Amino acid sequence: SQPGDKVFPLDGASIMPGMVQAHWHGSYSGLDFDPPPVGLEKPPGYLMLLAATQAKLALDHGFTSVIGAATSDALDAQLKMAIADGVVPGPRIMASGRWLITTGDSNDLPEFVFWDIRAKGAQRYCDGVDEFIKGVRQEIREGAEIVKIFMDGGHALLHGPDFISMTDAELRAAVEATHDRQKLIRCHVTAKRAIMKCLDAGVDVFDHADRMDRECIDGFLKAGSFVCPSLYLTKAIIAKLSESGNENDPMVLGLRADYDHMLEILPEASAAGVKLMVGD
Repeated sequence: SQPGDKVFPLDGASIMPGMVQAHWHGSYSGLDFDPPPVGLEKPPGYLMLLAATQAKLALDHGFTSVIGAATSDALDAQLKMAIADGVVPGPRIMASGRWLITTGDSNDLPEFVFWDIRAKGAQRYCDGVDEFIKGVRQEIREGAEIVKIFMDGGHALLHGPDFISMTDAELRAAVEATHDRQKLIRCHVTAKRAIMKCLDAGVDVFDHADRMDRECIDGFLKAGSFVCPSLYLTKAIIAKLSESGNENDPMVLGLRADYDHMLEILPEASAAGVKLMVGD
């Protein structure tokens, strides 16, 4: 130490690098399995206060960086600015934006459409190559550093894992438009068929990948992809629905099967060297 330095006695303690929360939804509150739209119907000012609270919570628990996995109203980028300016405390943020989805996707809920209610603050609707290119560019313009798309259902979403959200052309357009602007793209993807499509297209981060197998693992290794399983959320949802007497509900049974499969395949993926990420 030098004269004037502030010294902290840490005898017997250990110093570790800050952790990274790699699947961060700043405008979500906790892990309760609330019905859609999971609180995102609240106004942007409210959600920003919530995001600031969640950012401080992450920092207080040792997460010095968070990677956005989609947020409403470009809150990640705005909160990142406030943290950088010292307005509020928080970790480093890799900002995400609204998720890009197609018409009729899992988050485009039919019960709201008839009331002409769609979550425009939280999601951007894209159909066709040109709309995905424009959607990606608009999100990046508003501060997104990592773009979020949905390739299939599963992982507690309305449609099952056999539901394909995007065409191959739409997927490639979204990836290319993102990479052309030197940004990253992450995808909600669960089924093997969709995982392989995302590997072929060059997706950077695979969210969930519930039905990965050895071929997928080899693909992740070859591409250098990152995988964020986010299994704690699955475990919490199974527990909550089972407590309410819904343990035989098709969604619960599907989630449990996916969860059990991941408990078997993740050690293999880790041992093989797949770049796994922490976060829910």
